[in-house]
Amino acid sequence: MPHKKLSLNYTFQDAKLLKKALTHPSFPQKTRLDNYERCEFLGDRVLGLVIASYLYHRYPQNKEGDLSKRFTNLVRKEALLKVAQSLNLGDFIYMAENELVADGQKNESILADACEALIGAIYLDGGFDSAYRFILERWSPLLEEQSVEISVDAKTQLQELVQKHKKPLPQYSVMAITGPDHAPYFKVSLAVLDEPVVYGEGPSRRQAEQQAASEMLFLLKKKGFDD
Repeated sequence: MPHKKLSLNYTFQDAKLLKKALTHPSFPQKTRLDNYERCEFLGDRVLGLVIASYLYHRYPQNKEGDLSKRFTNLVRKEALLKVAQSLNLGDFIYMAENELVADGQKNESILADACEALIGAIYLDGGFDSAYRFILERWSPLLEEQSVEISVDAKTQLQELVQKHKKPLPQYSVMAITGPDHAPYFKVSLAVLDEPVVYGEGPSRRQAEQQAASEMLFLLKKKGFDD
């Protein structure tokens, strides 16, 4: 699978690192370590450090809580997925035939993992400065979004609301997971206070929980609980 069309604005000195970063564990390997998992582990930490450093210097007036909200938005799976898709990364991932047949190249978890692995490989190949430049360039659209406002998700809003009133934290439970392995669909329940249980659904557990939290927030605010 050729990599010459993978536009990174970075040239690897060690092409083997790039191949390892793009090799899914399902692909036949000489050893169990010849895949992207170790690079993914490293890339996750490098990404976190780069984003934390950027936010610390970019927003000197922000408190720790605000920085944490910005940080979470920039390192979560959805952010990695957007970057991976902008690179068409799925077209370059080595994987077993059964994964290809199951649309593994479009699998959100695989794309996010490979994106982290790519960051780890760039760090190993070119050092921290190279990884820093790559991340800031590829995350630029997401960083611009963060400069406008801090996005507080529904789960965070709900948790802050009940904590404000010194009540027990919301309890989320997975009720069902349907669909094929490469495209699961989640249904979760949410219980908080003495309110009726509400439900949320979505292609990831996080999205299902967000939907349930949004529904509960609507009900609580309708009753004036946020006063």
